Amino acid sequence: MGEMARTRIRIVENDCEFTLLPTEFLKAKSCHMLPVRDGVTAIQAVREHPPQLVLPDILIPRTDGLNLPPHSRVFRLTIMIVSGKADESASPRLGPGGRR
Repeated sequence: MGEMARTRIRIVENDCEFTLLPTEFLKAKSCHMLPVRDGVTAIQAVREHPPQLVLPDILIPRTDGLNLPPHSRVFRLTIMIVSGKADESASPRLGPGGRR
């Protein structure tokens, strides 16, 4: 399958260990993974090379994953925010059940 036909996914996570499983799984599904380690770099990367999907962690350096959705509207991206935190302490801006 050519590079142009592959789904481009930007994964935003500062801990390399947490990117291994989703990266390997999605590569096996013929996705092109584009990892970055912080929110500011993610925003710049999305501007330069818009992916079809962005998977940011909530707690990332230089801005949190919750600051990325406004940029998704500009570039018409889908963002699925992920976190290893099971409780609401992951971000005080989230309400019950992780809703804004």
